Amino acid sequence: MSTRQKRRERLESDILEASTALLAEHGLEGLTVARIAKAIDYTPGALYRYYPSKDAIIAELHRAFVGDLLIAVEQRLADLPSGPREQLALAALVACSEAYITYARVHPTRFRLFAVALADPRTFVGAEHTTTTLAAYMALYATVSGRVQEAVQAGVLRADVEPGQATLAFVLALQGPLQAGKLAARVPGLLDAEALARTVTDTLLVGWGADPGSVVTARSALR
Repeated sequence: MSTRQKRRERLESDILEASTALLAEHGLEGLTVARIAKAIDYTPGALYRYYPSKDAIIAELHRAFVGDLLIAVEQRLADLPSGPREQLALAALVACSEAYITYARVHPTRFRLFAVALADPRTFVGAEHTTTTLAAYMALYATVSGRVQEAVQAGVLRADVEPGQATLAFVLALQGPLQAGKLAARVPGLLDAEALARTVTDTLLVGWGADPGSVVTARSALR
């Protein structure tokens, strides 16, 4: 890699890091090219040589964030202990859930960006940038839905569970508890967001036909 390429990659990384910090402080509406440029001691005009618009920066943030989440999920799956096929099939789904729960805790700003993208009806990224973000989301979707398919084939989930729909239900069901952090902070003792997310995970698996005791065993295998 040439010196110019290394410099470009370093600057692009600085732009995304500054954008993430600004998201945490000001929210999506407060993320502006002028603020990003100021944070990295650059001019807005020079910044446009790397990203042509705010939309392009947001799209790249999505791609990078979802890519990192996929890496976290794959690492959890790679760390699964050996065991019977049925136990591993359930443990894999619990591992996907745990990766998501951990990611939300460790990277709260990134998680909030996911939440806004899913729940806010406004369009934050133009159509010309959706290919980048969609590819990242679909890679994550394929990984999780593949594990749901394996659980169905292993006989631990009902045969009529459709992997694609189950994956969407799985992710969206986890969003609710994990987005309740503000409520938990304002009303101490009302709920434990992570514990509730785990309860939701186990309830979904049992609802799809998993044996409750097997779910407990699968979860224990991750510890």
